Amino acid sequence: MSSKKHSNALPVVIDQASDRNQQRLLALKELTKVLKNNPDSLIAYKLRGTIHLELGLKREAISDLTQATKLNSEDDSAYNLLGMSHLAAGEKNLALENFSHAIILNSKNQQAFFNRGRARYALGLTSEAIADFKQAIILDTADSKTKLNQNSQNSGIFYQLGLIKKALVDLQEVDRGHSENFPRPTLVK
Repeated sequence: MSSKKHSNALPVVIDQASDRNQQRLLALKELTKVLKNNPDSLIAYKLRGTIHLELGLKREAISDLTQATKLNSEDDSAYNLLGMSHLAAGEKNLALENFSHAIILNSKNQQAFFNRGRARYALGLTSEAIADFKQAIILDTADSKTKLNQNSQNSGIFYQLGLIKKALVDLQEVDRGHSENFPRPTLVK
């Protein structure tokens, strides 16, 4: 009887995964439109890079997240995501560099410590990896009220919850607010 329940659940799980991938592909289209209208949208590059990574499109993720780090060289979460993309692509040393850079920018970035530990472990640097994992645990149990990168927090949370349309609306509002506060310079010919 137990195996019958599992066999009935399999098609549901497959359908949910298919729906999630369809949502990701839709989000990629929408984010590409956003970037066409606003090529300086750090948030759109980070979100599109994350979706590319989730879909296994490592080179596309690296490209988007590299652009995000160029748009804001102080964004530790962009370096962390870029490191994750390099790690997924098997580029352990580049991943390690990006995670370390994220930590230099924000010594309280728990995810970057955890990910750097993963990269170090993959490189055979076991004691250094353990030290990073310990630091990640310390930071994780510390002040959980501190949130990083407030500008993209809502859209990232909405995306993680599967609310892709809400994430895109939030992203457009953030971009609109950014462009109102910082108008694009006009090119002088």
